[in-house]
Formats: sequence, C-alpha cells, structure tokens
Amino acid sequence: MDIIKDIVFELTLRCNLSCAMCSRQFLKNKPSDLDFASLERVLSDLKTFYSSNQINFSFGGYGEPLLYPHLFEAIETVKTTFPHSNLTITTNGHLLTSSLIDKLMVSPLDYVRVSLNATCAEEYLRLMNSDRFDMVVSNIERFLRKKQSIRSRIKVGIQILDTTINRQKYPEYKKRWEDLLTGDDFITYRLMENRGGTIDSVRLSKGSSPGRIKMRWPCYALWCHIAIDTLGRVFSCCEAYTFRDDSSLLQLGLLEESSIVDLINSENLKRMQEMHLRNDYSLLPECLKCTKPINYPNYWVLNNGVWVEKDENIAN
Repeated sequence: MDIIKDIVFELTLRCNLSCAMCSRQFLKNKPSDLDFASLERVLSDLKTFYSSNQINFSFGGYGEPLLYPHLFEAIETVKTTFPHSNLTITTNGHLLTSSLIDKLMVSPLDYVRVSLNATCAEEYLRLMNSDRFDMVVSNIERFLRKKQSIRSRIKVGIQILDTTINRQKYPEYKKRWEDLLTGDDFITYRLMENRGGTIDSVRLSKGSSPGRIKMRWPCYALWCHIAIDTLGRVFSCCEAYTFRDDSSLLQLGLLEESSIVDLINSENLKRMQEMHLRNDYSLLPECLKCTKPINYPNYWVLNNGVWVEKDENIAN
C-alpha cells in the first residue's frame, strides 16, 4: 500500500458564499486564516519524508482560497519546496478578476478547479445562494481565453453537481465549453455528497444523488488524503472538516503537538483504515453515514468478510 500522497491545506475559513450543500454553515469556529509559518513548517517536515514527485497539494477546505492574504506566497513556497508536485486551487470563481487571473497565469500553480456546480442561473441560486451565475461564467471564460492567448500550462476544471435539473441540461451545457477547453482542461459532473451525513443530498439534488451507500467499501480518502484546517488541526479526509468541533477519531492531531509526518504514520490513522477494511464503523459513525465513496472507484474486493486491495494500486 502506498503512502498518503495528497495534502489539503485549508488556507482560510472565510468565504464569500453560503452554499446550501456546504457544511461550513454548521461550524462554530470564527473565520480564520492558516498561519503561514504552519504551512512552511508542514512543507519542511514533509521534505524529510517525500520526494518532489511523490506528493500533491490542494488549497481548498471550507473557505475561499482566493481570500487568503498570503495566497501567492503559499503557491511559491509549495512549488519551491516540491517543484515536481501538482498544486491545485479549488475556487467558487467569484474573485477571478482580470488582475487576479494575470497573477495566477504567471504563478507556478498547476490546476484551477472552479466549483460552478450549476448549468443555469436558477439552479445556481438554489445551490449557491447567489445570483451571480452569469458573472462567474464570464470569469471562467475570461480565464480560459487568457490561458489560450498566452498558452499557459495551467489546467482548468469546471465542476457541475448532480441534480435533477443539471442532469437534464448537462449534455448541452457541456458543449458550450468545448471551444474554450483545451489540452488537459475538462468539465466534470459529480454526484452530490452528504458531508458525513450532515447535508441532505437527496433533497438538494431533488432525488438525483443518493443519501446513503447500499454497498459500502473502504473509503479511498483514508489511504490518499490528509487535510489540515486553519487552526492546524489534521484530519483523515476533507469530509472530516465538518466534525472539527467534535471529539471525533477523524482528527489525527495538532500540528503544534506533532509533526505532519508523525500524524501521517500515526496508529490512529492505521486503526481507522483497519476499521474500514473490517466493515467496523462502531467508532466511526461519520464514515458510516458519509457518501463520499460514490465519487471514487471501488479499489477493494471482499475476502472472507474483510476487504482486501485489488491488483490495481490504490494510489494511482
């Protein structure tokens, strides 16, 4: 089994939207930013354990990364420390102004994922609680045209969430982007997840996405992802951000008490992995309710009641 290869930094808990399908609405924390020194320390610790091509990074979480005051310093620091890693930013696209696009284009950033999530203004308003659908679409178009004009290597992904309305409109809507998406750019359609059971994905998707998993296999995230929040708490996956205020096993520890490498190799994470392999969710009720695995392949087969890895490499 390969080691954890994806590190998610929640740069900020501040956000300019209040999306209906985001668990940020339930958090008790006051909006905060990740201490830049914590990011530097994590990267320094990881450097002792990983080579540059073994690891990838994402700026995401429950805030809008483009609001982080040290965004471009963070991009430069990650790519200087791990020059062959892939670095992704996930954004709602509202702040993609011409000047910010110009700065992103000349940065060493690898990938921008825009959570558009809707195929029309009405569905955008319902899901994102915003009437700025046309503005965000224009921002994405501006970004893609700029990329084409300067032949930037940055990859762009546009995410649409599964709802009854989106499912009807998606085939035609996807075509409108064909001339603007080049190279490795893409538009993706994802089932709506329930954030550990805290979001009513059935209601929000109008019955299009499932509210539970009938056949549950071990979650891909436990073998591939580690997520760090703005207060330096380290979690086993991004969905665990939802339970940051609770005494959950999904919290592996604190950066002020342990190094990120020690937490990646912790007995706590190994114990959670073993629980998933044995179908034992007695201490992980959040995982039992969560629908995150619906968006990932099943890398496992049952062998005498225990999940074992298929021949394919889970981390590939």
